[in-house]
Amino acid sequence: MERGIIRAVVAGGANRVVAAVTTEVVAEAARRHGTAPAATIALGQAATCGLLLATLSKDEERVGVRLLGDGPLGTLVVDASGAGEVRGYVSRPRADGGVGRGVLEVTRDLGPRDRYGGSAPLLGRAVDEEVEGYLVLSEQVDSALGCAVILDGAGERVVAAGGVLVQSIGDGAERVAAARRRLRGGALAAALRAADPLALASAVVDGPIEVVSSGPVAFRCRCSRARVASALAFVPRDEIAAMLREDGGAEVTCEHCGERYHIGRPELERLL
Repeated sequence: MERGIIRAVVAGGANRVVAAVTTEVVAEAARRHGTAPAATIALGQAATCGLLLATLSKDEERVGVRLLGDGPLGTLVVDASGAGEVRGYVSRPRADGGVGRGVLEVTRDLGPRDRYGGSAPLLGRAVDEEVEGYLVLSEQVDSALGCAVILDGAGERVVAAGGVLVQSIGDGAERVAAARRRLRGGALAAALRAADPLALASAVVDGPIEVVSSGPVAFRCRCSRARVASALAFVPRDEIAAMLREDGGAEVTCEHCGERYHIGRPELERLL
């Protein structure tokens, strides 16, 4: 397990900083979905963004990020938790290109009866820039966000991945602007080789950084065979009968993680 994610403040308390090394997370997502290089980078950036955003409360928080674009990659969906777990998929994993223009939707679930969401237009930029734009426009928080995914020369293996989010929580706008310049200038990619989230934050942010909490990150889905079987109870009876008649069972694939589940004849017959 890599050193994961840190939540920190800059000395003086005017800025909060979240930084994460997500190499193993992105590599696992790419393996599960068989992504081409462009999709690996986009999905990796989105997964990292989700983890960085899911830090407003403790482990109970969940953040959903959906990019509904008209580009070659189609729809991109990520679900992350404050516990450092993330899952997600891209609808066209073998495509070469970007998400394009459309709509970015973010939902935050902070616990019972505390759920809200917002949206912002997709402008055809990189995923991290789109999410940064959402934070500034929809959540109205001065933010600098950057994520990087580095592939090997063949574009087949994830060498390094990670991201940094810097926000103003007081009189910290100048530091956010400086962090944004460094992120767009490539400081993050240069620091990723250290595989240390504090090193990532230090490469982007001016001033002493005080780590408040830290934890691991992992690609982890909430699907299970029991959940899949339960979901089939809502499938119309005639469709279940057709599965029995034509295939003798059902093969269900989780879109978030690519896991396949076989539901046999006895279980389908019980549903009928």
